[in-house]
Amino acid sequence: MCDPALALLCNFDERNLFPDNHYVEKLWSGDWSIDENLCKKLVMSNLNQSLFDIVRNGLNQEEDAKNILFLGIQSLLTFCDHNLNPNSSKLDLEQYLKFTWPEDIDVTQKLQRDSEPIFVNIVYPQLLYLSHEIFSALILWNQTWYTYGGVSEVKFCFKEH
Repeated sequence: MCDPALALLCNFDERNLFPDNHYVEKLWSGDWSIDENLCKKLVMSNLNQSLFDIVRNGLNQEEDAKNILFLGIQSLLTFCDHNLNPNSSKLDLEQYLKFTWPEDIDVTQKLQRDSEPIFVNIVYPQLLYLSHEIFSALILWNQTWYTYGGVSEVKFCFKEH
């Protein structure tokens, strides 16, 4: 049987691999609505060192760890859907986030690599930046996640009780 953490980012033909995991079921259903309170808390931290502090403090509770990871995955999947799917529906970012993205966070500048700006046709780069910052904070929080092979070390988020 596949690890539930892998199921969050993969598409499987067999949908009953994790019948009791509501995170996996929600992702497979295509319902990528976010926890707007958690998202606002992270974004209003200006997605800097205080994001790492929020993640570090939030990860004391297993459910908080799941929610932070889930928010990053939902943000990434929504970004991919609207940038790679030619048939995706129109997204009102402010309505999706339930708040206005802060003007002082210039994601086009922050996503720039080697002085190359991001492609001008990218829509909703805020979602990509949010997921990038969440995953970066999770990696900083637990270096073994990065060092020892990624998703397999995130099992703490999906332990069976």
